[in-house]
Amino acid sequence: MRTDINLKTNERRNGSMCVSEIARRMNCSWKTADKIVHPEKYPKKESKRKYTSIIDEYKDLINQKVETYGVTAKAIWYLLKTNYGYKGSYETINNYVKTFKEEEIIKATIRFETQKGYQIQVDWKETLTLKSRFGTLYTINIFLMILGYSRYKFIKLTYDRKQQTLFECLTNGFEYFGGTTEEILFDNMRTVVDRARSTYGNVIINDKFNQFAKDAGFKIRCCIAFKPKTKGKVELVAKIINRLKAFNEEFSNEYELDEIIKILNEDINNEIVQEINIIPSDRHKKETEYLTPINADLLSTYYIKEITYKVNKDSLISFHGRKYSVPTRFIGKNLTIKYIDETFIAIYYITDFICTYDTTLDCVINYKKEHYEEILRSGEYKHLTDKQIEEIMFHNLEISDDIWIDGLKAGYENNNAYDSDNESYFNLLNEIYENKKEEELND
Repeated sequence: MRTDINLKTNERRNGSMCVSEIARRMNCSWKTADKIVHPEKYPKKESKRKYTSIIDEYKDLINQKVETYGVTAKAIWYLLKTNYGYKGSYETINNYVKTFKEEEIIKATIRFETQKGYQIQVDWKETLTLKSRFGTLYTINIFLMILGYSRYKFIKLTYDRKQQTLFECLTNGFEYFGGTTEEILFDNMRTVVDRARSTYGNVIINDKFNQFAKDAGFKIRCCIAFKPKTKGKVELVAKIINRLKAFNEEFSNEYELDEIIKILNEDINNEIVQEINIIPSDRHKKETEYLTPINADLLSTYYIKEITYKVNKDSLISFHGRKYSVPTRFIGKNLTIKYIDETFIAIYYITDFICTYDTTLDCVINYKKEHYEEILRSGEYKHLTDKQIEEIMFHNLEISDDIWIDGLKAGYENNNAYDSDNESYFNLLNEIYENKKEEELND
């Protein structure tokens, strides 16, 4: 068709030029010009030709294999060739399967706005490795939750993707949001979906996770295969998490890294979401009243497990790469450690409370002053005076950066009388050595 004739159609519609004049000026027939000016007079005739393909008779089978079991084009081609006498090429099968998947994606990409309190979207960002300023590598995962209506986000740093960790993250997210929604949209993660029993078109939810959802009060919804845009809001936030890469060599330990995550979380909740031109923290205030309250104590039973730790001969227990002291009467016994909050742990013997520790202190070995005194007196230092015991504790603090003695540090920092190089200190060490030597001879 003559595309240049279109340039004159506006003049014809304005009444300044007739069809004949357009045909004359454009050097075409009157009918050609009239088709451009009055297309409604010339309806297109439908072609009577029927196009056929070598895979027509197999399309239903192909659709069923792809939609129900997620079979690849290569596997379908092999099946048709082996069992059904297919003589065509693999490329024909591959092109059809590709088109089928694209059509399925289009069906799921119609945009809709989530109602208040209706949906949360969840995902775990892929493993990310960050380097501290001391060269230590931290391999982390970023857990993401987003309220569908307000786009309010909860972000948490994790070191694994276990189901127990998922339960903890979800519970923390509900507390951060102020409740849960009617449904939660998940990727087909193994901690939610029972992959051994699931088929491509029939997703089976893990029994334990199903019970957690009932106790929390939400319905489980999984992303549809081939349709990644179903969880587009989460994918959008995953891009923002790339900001973390800029913090390589900008933190000292996991506690500082966790603080960076928390600050990032607050920042993105106060930034405008361009697609809907809103600030999530402002919109969240309108959504809070539509959220369903949770029973945090009930949900915590899914991830807080009472693991026992055996006290070694030095009256210490190891927990998450650090050691904590207890009274010497517990040597050889199994104790229980529980988190009081994100910072403090409590140590118990069966149901009897022993003590608490601040886990944010960057020391490998952590003592209580009274425990340290007891440990020293249980060995070769049992004959020393209180002042001599204290001098040994001060000395050990000075020569080691890996020790913390709770209850002594303040006194140590303000202690001007103590000097590890003075004569009295070496006399003290000689006295201890002589006493120990005498005891060995008597034995």
